Amino acid sequence: MAVSAEGADVNQATIAQRLGIDRTVMTYLVDDLEKAGMVERRPDPADRRARQVVVTATGRRVLTDASSRMVQIERTVLGALPDADIETFRLLLTVSRQQAVRRRPLPSGCPS
Repeated sequence: MAVSAEGADVNQATIAQRLGIDRTVMTYLVDDLEKAGMVERRPDPADRRARQVVVTATGRRVLTDASSRMVQIERTVLGALPDADIETFRLLLTVSRQQAVRRRPLPSGCPS
């Protein structure tokens, strides 16, 4: 949902690729989000076979709430560290994830 909320109109296949998950798994995930009223599928004007995933107002509220909660959790967990150390920690996590993906692609269904 966050990929779709970034602003650009994206289809299910693009989202699946960005997340590193199989397109069939993406279909089930979007089905669930659509049933919950968080996203809508719309025809992709660039490709008749594809469907764009558009975040609804409900979905945006859920994303905003989740983002706020993530910030609170991060403050609780990393609050004792200086800002520079937190940034270094984030960088190390990002580089480690990139190296792990390069060495061995994530299995279908796992977010990248």
